[in-house]
Amino acid sequence: MAITNAEAEAQKTSIAADAQAEANRKLAESLSDTLIDYQKIQKWDGKLPTVSGGNALVSIDPAE
Repeated sequence: MAITNAEAEAQKTSIAADAQAEANRKLAESLSDTLIDYQKIQKWDGKLPTVSGGNALVSIDPAE
């Protein structure tokens, strides 16, 4: 009986993994550069970065 339960659990795990793999494949197929850019715009708060440039200086706004 323990072997049967172990085999059933193994099959259940395999089915769940296959379902997750299929969901991941569908999600990956649905992603595009346009969709990713759209998501970035939707999440942007309208503020420009406060750190820029190629040197080690950091701009800190004392008002924040």
